[in-house]
Amino acid sequence: SVDNCPSNCYGNGDCISGTCHCFLGFLGPDCGRASCPVLCSGNGQYMKGRCLCHSGWKGAECDVPTNQCIDVACSSHGTCITGTCICNPGYKGESCEEVDCMDPTCSGRGVCVRGECHCSVGWGGTNCETPRATCLDQCSGHGTFLPDTGLCTCDPSWTGHDCSIGKCSIDCIISVLLTGGHGVCVGGTCRCEDGWMGAACDQRACHPRCTEHGTCRDGKCECSPGWNGEHCTI
Repeated sequence: SVDNCPSNCYGNGDCISGTCHCFLGFLGPDCGRASCPVLCSGNGQYMKGRCLCHSGWKGAECDVPTNQCIDVACSSHGTCITGTCICNPGYKGESCEEVDCMDPTCSGRGVCVRGECHCSVGWGGTNCETPRATCLDQCSGHGTFLPDTGLCTCDPSWTGHDCSIGKCSIDCIISVLLTGGHGVCVGGTCRCEDGWMGAACDQRACHPRCTEHGTCRDGKCECSPGWNGEHCTI
């Protein structure tokens, strides 16, 4: 017990089996003698290995006025304003000495550990801001799931994080939006008005029987060898 140690170690050490084991800054059989001339810079009380600063002082040695920053440069990662380091994004701590996540909340979809966001299942990106497919089925049947990245690689006519958004060819978009066109983009396909055809709905359609023995070129049926007539049916 403490009673077995001389002078109860003066509160400056631990009593173990009748022997004082002094805290840093004290020495002697009873830990009654300071090892340094001045402890806590004279602005605090040394207790159990650390300084408890008096009002108006701070720092490990109580040597910094409270209206000043402990590190005026804020570890080169912030700005000192009236005694407080205002840290740049990506840093934290009293002197901006610790690495932090750019978004400490990780978009509410993960946990920040040592400056890096560890995202919940289904999310990725630096700040867990990017949706990620968690299995092949989530690629909507229009792409390939890559387990290493958690992302879907979409087929040419599809887009979106789960390949659920159809996209039309650039020709269709130009035809419909810029020239008025003769169709509308639906689910990644240009749906043509009656009488028009083609990936961009910019070609005149031919009679349905044209394709039996000929090729439709902008409304005119060009017959295969041995066939004649307006619709190549003769």
